[in-house]
Amino acid sequence: MGATAAGSRTLGRGLEVLQAVGESAEGVTVADVCQATGLDRAVVHRLLGTLDAMEMVARDPDTRRYRLGVRMVEMGGRAAAQIPVRRIAKPALRMLQDGTRETACLTVPLGRDSVVVDRLGPTEIAGRTLLPLGARTPLWRSAHGRALLAFASEEQRGGLSSAVPQLDAELATLRERGFATGEDELHHGVGEVAAPLLGDDGTAVASLVVLAPTDRVPNPAGLGARVRSIAREVSRRLGNGNGD
Repeated sequence: MGATAAGSRTLGRGLEVLQAVGESAEGVTVADVCQATGLDRAVVHRLLGTLDAMEMVARDPDTRRYRLGVRMVEMGGRAAAQIPVRRIAKPALRMLQDGTRETACLTVPLGRDSVVVDRLGPTEIAGRTLLPLGARTPLWRSAHGRALLAFASEEQRGGLSSAVPQLDAELATLRERGFATGEDELHHGVGEVAAPLLGDDGTAVASLVVLAPTDRVPNPAGLGARVRSIAREVSRRLGNGNGD
């Protein structure tokens, strides 16, 4: 029993360390991981050594910073491929990207965040890489998050109305027109339009998103009808009978 508990504790600590490494695009030092996890320096050293040997993290010999390793890239790709909605929505994502020549993304809800699970089109928008695979954004801080939030369960939305002014009114408008828009939220000079993909119970299982520089697409809402129409077709394929 004691060995099982110790093994579970070690696994939990290893996952905490792995998460701390993955939080920074620039890589992290041992001290950074200690601060993020609250773990002792010797414990962090040992866990990072194990993760390095398994190619789940990699250490830069010059900066001594740790980043996620090639094994995590491989596992991430497999994990994304195993998300059912990603397979169903792939043709729609390609249609959006081909039709707009802009960046198209697919996001899914995770707790109170949205996570990018697929992406097509330009990797840089207004000089920055936005919404790479695995990127997480609080639901209320982006159009694609609000598209998910508007059709989330009461439990998922619980408490947000009082914390975010005008959120209820904005979500009501979104539900009525079927898509969300945003400008300068992810980055200055970038707009987005997003529509939810609804499951058979009417809640959002994902959102389709188009990102574009505002100097090229000054009115993201102009793409709203197209994104909404494609999202409704995918929703029908997901079993939602109220797409019309």
